[in-house]
Amino acid sequence: MKGELLAGYLEGREARGLELLAGRPGVNLLEGELPENRAALRVTQAHTEMSPIWEGNKLMGLTLTCRVEADLLEYRYPLSDQERKELTGRLASQVENQIRGALDKLRQWQADCLGLGAQVALTSPGKWQAIQEDWPSIFAALEPDLQIRVSIQE
Repeated sequence: MKGELLAGYLEGREARGLELLAGRPGVNLLEGELPENRAALRVTQAHTEMSPIWEGNKLMGLTLTCRVEADLLEYRYPLSDQERKELTGRLASQVENQIRGALDKLRQWQADCLGLGAQVALTSPGKWQAIQEDWPSIFAALEPDLQIRVSIQE
């Protein structure tokens, strides 16, 4: 019943990370002081895709690509290209930190509440049958390769 318990155990950054992975971003803000400007961003959308990495019949890893869109809420002046790049980097770093926190907890608990195993099964049904029984421990041992893609809308 680990899945039922997760709602009460993930808090703060881990909870926001799980929301992003699940594609349901809650209140996720970033405020930034820039050299000549101040800006605030709000995450509006998130979508995560998973790709398994196989070596023969052995699952070697997972690649998770999380695409995040954010709205620019407040700013004093229109952002320069450099300021936009800096804010994009800050948001990507924050999102990665949140997602890694959530994944670390889930792996620690061997709780795949995101259904990553089901996605692996859909991509390689025959290979999945060989690992299905051991999925909780395999999931716990995997350290997914995480790729964050951020776009900012004005």
